[in-house]
Amino acid sequence: MSISEQKWTRVKAIVMDAMELPTRERADFVAEVSADDIEVHQEAAALLAADVEVRGNARLWEPPRATDEGVALPDPGG
Repeated sequence: MSISEQKWTRVKAIVMDAMELPTRERADFVAEVSADDIEVHQEAAALLAADVEVRGNARLWEPPRATDEGVALPDPGG
């Protein structure tokens, strides 16, 4: 999706404000502040969804943790 510079500036501001909120409140916030522009809404929502996905998978990239038994590897099963 290619959006104008003005809309991209708005998307960035919305996403930055949304990131200050608890995850469960972000979608409602984005919907409320971007209701007047579907393109801005879709881009902001997609960026926030990508952030949640990346953070959810971040545990796979964490270094092993030390335990009393030695080194614990991340559990790929969650």
